[in-house]
Amino acid sequence: MIQAWLSAALTYQNDCNSSSTYVNTTDSINQAMIQVQSVVPLISNALAMADAYATYGSDPVN
Repeated sequence: MIQAWLSAALTYQNDCNSSSTYVNTTDSINQAMIQVQSVVPLISNALAMADAYATYGSDPVN
């Protein structure tokens, strides 16, 4: 379930970033998108960890 939420967050961010470049190119929008982009690696890493946990469980050695 958490993978779906994290994946949706990445998709939403990507769509928001793509559409905002066509709609408004003001400095405030650019600053907001920089802030949004800074969260992408965190969401991506969390998604990778959630996927690894779903695949391997709490024992990553076996």
